[in-house]
Amino acid sequence: MAQKGVLSENEAMSLFKGILAGCGAIIDGGVIHRDLKPSNIMLSGSIPKIIDFGFCEVILGGGIVRAFNVGSPAYMAPEALLKTLYSEKSDSWSLGIILYEMLHGKTPDGGMDTKEFLERVRNNPNLIKDSIKPGLSNNTVQLLEKSLCYKTEDRMSVSGMKYLTDVFMINVSKNNQSNFSSSSINNHPLTSKANGHLTPMNPTPHNLPQRNVPLKNQ
Repeated sequence: MAQKGVLSENEAMSLFKGILAGCGAIIDGGVIHRDLKPSNIMLSGSIPKIIDFGFCEVILGGGIVRAFNVGSPAYMAPEALLKTLYSEKSDSWSLGIILYEMLHGKTPDGGMDTKEFLERVRNNPNLIKDSIKPGLSNNTVQLLEKSLCYKTEDRMSVSGMKYLTDVFMINVSKNNQSNFSSSSINNHPLTSKANGHLTPMNPTPHNLPQRNVPLKNQ
């Protein structure tokens, strides 16, 4: 991820709302992505598009998939990285990391070994909460805390994340506080757009190779 600045809360949540809409549609279709990260989210104008379904898995009835270890460590849920178990809530964790990164300019692991970071989260339930910068709304803080719970049973679902994001946007609209514009998003170093073409959000470096295989007929 680019080191220059971060998105404002309004900008990040506006963009995140679109990302959640895409993820919700995928899950409603009985599929989990398993490799959500900034480089797999591209912008068409101001609309985020999720790409690279090379690791996706069909999962019906809210079940759990045991599969080969796939994904990008910095964005992988604990059960995915440590036990090769995947579910909808594995994608919830990845989304929480993405939102955290948009708001802080870095992933919450602070560059430490991912497994060491997950062990710290397991031993200290307040680790994520204590690392969140001050000044964010209660809705956004809840999103970060509840999407980044170590235990899957405590972690918020994608539909729950969509609800909190919608509440935030409604409150922004009511209070006339939104400064969001597509131009500010497109010109931001996290989500730049060049020459009218889709440009990936800049990812935080991680240990696994990048995979960016756009879907056909988008």
